[in-house]
Amino acid sequence: MLRRHAVALLGIASLVATTGSVPAQAARAEVSRPVALAPAGPTDLTCDPAGPGSLPHGVVPGTVTAPFPTQRGISLVWPISGDADGDATAEVNYRVAGAADWTEGLPLRRALADSNEGFSWDDRLSGSLFDTAPDTTYDVQVRASDPDGGCVVQELTVHTPAIPRIPADGVTHRTGPARLQATLAAAGPGDIVELKAGTYPGFQVDNDGTAADPLVIRADGKVVVRGEIGLFDRKYVQVRGLVVHGRIRANSSTGVAIVGNRISGDPEGGVQAIQHSRSAFIARNTVTGPTVWRSRSVGADGDNTGEGIVVSGPGHVIERNTASGWRDCLSTMEDGEAINQQSLDFRANRLFQCADDAIEADFCFQNCRIMDNLITSSFVAMSSQPGLGGPTYFIRNRAYDILYAPYKLYRGSVGDVLLFNTTVKHGDAFNIYSGVPHKRQYARNNLFLGGPGGTYGGYSGDSGHFLSLAYDRGGSYDYDGYGMSTKRFRGVFRDQHFTGLAGLRSATTEKHGIRIGYAIFTREMAYPAKPFKHYAAPDFTLRPGSAAAGAGVWLPGLGLPDTGAPDLGAIQVGQRPRPVGAGR
Repeated sequence: MLRRHAVALLGIASLVATTGSVPAQAARAEVSRPVALAPAGPTDLTCDPAGPGSLPHGVVPGTVTAPFPTQRGISLVWPISGDADGDATAEVNYRVAGAADWTEGLPLRRALADSNEGFSWDDRLSGSLFDTAPDTTYDVQVRASDPDGGCVVQELTVHTPAIPRIPADGVTHRTGPARLQATLAAAGPGDIVELKAGTYPGFQVDNDGTAADPLVIRADGKVVVRGEIGLFDRKYVQVRGLVVHGRIRANSSTGVAIVGNRISGDPEGGVQAIQHSRSAFIARNTVTGPTVWRSRSVGADGDNTGEGIVVSGPGHVIERNTASGWRDCLSTMEDGEAINQQSLDFRANRLFQCADDAIEADFCFQNCRIMDNLITSSFVAMSSQPGLGGPTYFIRNRAYDILYAPYKLYRGSVGDVLLFNTTVKHGDAFNIYSGVPHKRQYARNNLFLGGPGGTYGGYSGDSGHFLSLAYDRGGSYDYDGYGMSTKRFRGVFRDQHFTGLAGLRSATTEKHGIRIGYAIFTREMAYPAKPFKHYAAPDFTLRPGSAAAGAGVWLPGLGLPDTGAPDLGAIQVGQRPRPVGAGR
């Protein structure tokens, strides 16, 4: 059921997202959220009066769409005109089709028409539904409104794709190295090509499956492939359970599934689905690169190579993989090679010893969702360099022993959203040394921890501050926790230098930000004082009663409890960590 305060809080969250500031009335409403919430009946979004606004300041909505739904999320994109002052908002309700009760979604974000790095985008309201179930139909309501005039409700029905499965009534064809190519040449939709234990050369697949009847290639016993597996231009082909001394390339493919493989040996990378690829499902693979975790390896100019998993195109899911020893462990494409990079899910991956970026979500057009990942011992945890209007979401991620930056929001990144993350790094707790303005970021309920820094790969992540956001323009940051292993607590925000918690709250948008320490965790976390040591992941769970417990602001659409203020960071008090990586 919708909560009684749904409309008020949605309006507040949308207002913050679009203006980058929190009016006093809205701030008071966030603080005064009730501890207990009485249930209300199902509520439809309505307008009174209904209709588009008047140009130039009123909003004139186009048609809302849900492009490229995935097994884990639904993107919502609503093109608009008018709204010259950029204050239009959009509220969201959704439910499983046929259910009585609505769930309140995270408000859409306002992206202003702009251009950057050779790409341009129009005015829109855009956002996501998170943690959706696969193979499920959802009813969605979206209401766009503008204080300058205009209120329109549109409804749509969206079906999420199923998790790729081996067809239950598929026909199995067992084969060995000598007959593999002939067996593949004869295979088609619904066929299961089962490889006997043994060693095989690299191979290419030239036939397709269908969405209902995929073509499956799987191992029966230990199957080692020495060389490249090519799935170029393929549709609905699955590769499962192989040991690959080489890489798997699925460029310009549709609906391929690469699941449960162990991949290593090619310095160029492990799994590739780029160019005009669409809707790949890449899960539970272990992808190991050749880069050694040491000082001369890190950074853009370091002695590093390859990308563990790299994608371009829309609708991909990259989840529950383990990747290490690469320049970038997970990546999208950049510059002119970035093709329609939207509706992407990077979820619950275990990443370590990534010499440049653990997750490089660069040139995301909109609705890239980086969620629930665990990152250790990497140069940069997560990159959006740049986001092209947004939103690019970073939610519930955990990162430890990060040398340079928790988030690399560079090259004029626009529209990044940081919610409920926990990051621990060397140097400044939260730093964006972009050199040029980054715009319209939105951060809530994060934990940023730092300590003494150094220079690694020619780059230092330590400016002597705990917060360094000199190049921010129009961002909104609040309800975050900041801590250092040292006593220093000074920062810079835009053109303001400040000291202490009072300075943070007066000089920045962090009106409810807090100062925290490493003792907030269930087991007091040790600062990673020795770079290039092989650190295991620490315990990120929060200690009940710690400063971070109950210090957040409630946000809809993220599965939070209905009572009490949420905790800061990636794991709520009493919650078990979400499983990550290729293990079961």
